[in-house]
Amino acid sequence: MSIICNILNVALPPLSLILLPIIMLPYIFFKLLIYIKRLVRTENMARKVVLPPLDHLVNNAGVIGVPRLVEDFSDLSKYTQIMETNFWGAAARGTLYAIPHLKNSKGRIIVVDSACGWFPVSIIKAAIIISFFETLRIELGWSIGITIATTPGFIKTYLATLGRLPLGSSVECAKDIVKGACRGDIYVTNQPFMAQTNILLEGALSPPGGLDWTQRHIFGILTNPCRKNE
Repeated sequence: MSIICNILNVALPPLSLILLPIIMLPYIFFKLLIYIKRLVRTENMARKVVLPPLDHLVNNAGVIGVPRLVEDFSDLSKYTQIMETNFWGAAARGTLYAIPHLKNSKGRIIVVDSACGWFPVSIIKAAIIISFFETLRIELGWSIGITIATTPGFIKTYLATLGRLPLGSSVECAKDIVKGACRGDIYVTNQPFMAQTNILLEGALSPPGGLDWTQRHIFGILTNPCRKNE
């Protein structure tokens, strides 16, 4: 067994480097064709806007808590309402009851969530919702489409004032989400710079330790005991 493991340890790294471009090129070409098809041919929603059948479900409810580090959670009961509202209320329970109706109408689930759910910060609720619906998309297969608006960008509302950060229009954001759902997109981004930021983060920081190193420097939570002793 040890001989086989040693052979695999030596053979697989160069083999992966050879196979990666061979696999990625057809995949990128396939994704490009799908993207062009979705731009040209959008889903006709006019025939589906008929009551009483349920043809779409939008999960958008949510409350915001004070962002903290996990070690600063002195009272977990304060975050019970956040999880009850954002996950169990908006996502799990509503989706559970809507799935049978959406299967009959070949409908779609639209999830509006925070981009912070991609990063290992204190936005646990956002990460849970993203992971839940990504897993649900695999489970449901082609019977129900799921569009996740994880990165709608910084949207201008009555409650959001982010200083000098560019804020997008809530109306334009809603239009982009609807267009993306009609095209069958699995992810929707409203502001172009947010999409480019995601590509940069996923590409440059995806190697092991890259995202972790960056986050530690950004949030100043380095836990190197050597520095503590200095």
